[in-house]
Amino acid sequence: MPVIAMVLEGFYAGLHREIFDTGRDPLILVRGSEIADVCPRSYRSGVRRRMKVSEGRFRLPGALVRELDPDNYGPDVEMLATACADISPGVEAVSPDCVFADIGDEDGLDFVRRLVKRLPRGVGYGVRVGVGRGKFTADLALNRAMRESANPRYIGGWMYSMYSIATERGDEGVAGLSPSLSGLIPRSILSDLERLGLSTFGDIADMPTEILDDRFGFEWARRIAAWSRGEDITVVSPNYPPPRKMRRRDVEDWRYEAVKKGSMGDLERMSRELESDGLAAGEMVLYLLERVGGWKRRGRIFPGPRTNRVFLESALNYLWSDIECTDPLEYRLELRDLNPGKLSQRSLWDGRDVAREDLEDLITDLSRKHRGRVTFWGEEMKVSRRERVLEFWDPLRMG
Repeated sequence: MPVIAMVLEGFYAGLHREIFDTGRDPLILVRGSEIADVCPRSYRSGVRRRMKVSEGRFRLPGALVRELDPDNYGPDVEMLATACADISPGVEAVSPDCVFADIGDEDGLDFVRRLVKRLPRGVGYGVRVGVGRGKFTADLALNRAMRESANPRYIGGWMYSMYSIATERGDEGVAGLSPSLSGLIPRSILSDLERLGLSTFGDIADMPTEILDDRFGFEWARRIAAWSRGEDITVVSPNYPPPRKMRRRDVEDWRYEAVKKGSMGDLERMSRELESDGLAAGEMVLYLLERVGGWKRRGRIFPGPRTNRVFLESALNYLWSDIECTDPLEYRLELRDLNPGKLSQRSLWDGRDVAREDLEDLITDLSRKHRGRVTFWGEEMKVSRRERVLEFWDPLRMG
């Protein structure tokens, strides 16, 4: 199935400006010493992603420079993936601003046109697009499009550049391209290919597969050789929307205890849903939107899948104790990493779950926290000879 790969430029900068109200000054977001995203005004001034921060400051001395932290933008970082999922049955979110999607028989440009209509104005200014017969060629095409800067085109008010590798075999579009354009080939293999003087996929296609086998092993050698011939059977691995339970609501009573109490009520209902669906959660995430300061996020990954309500309430209490928010406008609670839970024995008499599963969770957690056999089942306890003898006859136990 044809695949489209997309990067939304200006996505983080748009969210940052919307949440933190940075005004009209040009904005540059950085990760370490590299520029991670820019606003339209910075882009027009020649500042680009992956450029060194020092060069960006030189090109645009008056720009606001801020550290990029996706947690600041809360659930809004899913905006691109959500828009894609509305029009594609298979979406793989690589990062908040980059996705792969199955497009079926639809033209790539028509897909982009429908997509940008679902995105709010100001969150992003440009779309980089690659289209291929599979995920590998789409990724190559995307990285080729990322390097185009001249003669920008526009669609629905968005700047875009698109590159397609969609020939019958694909070799005509792949042969002249560098393997370094692929994000699916490990860096160690790319370095080896460079040392061997194989600068294009056409060079790899001319190389005997035995040499590739010796260098990279059977699996990767066959894969790279097939890709160099334009053969692409890689597929999108859908991961969005992820399996989860979620509650999101506006905060009417801003007092800490009131918000916390409301979240506990939501958690109780979510816990019942997990039990009803036979699922267990591996992670809990709490978001709070502050009136000034953006989103606050706290999460906890469980030591194993959990359904027990007491355990989940304890985890939520922990998140509340670790988050600071003086004037919340909105909160969102998620149970993630959902998987089938353990089958539990049902009582024939009162319809309640047998407590052994809950106790097993408690014993496991205590054993992990405390060394030695501090807690264990009574059936595992060594019984003295005297106690075993008294099981046969004990005046105190007789009726």
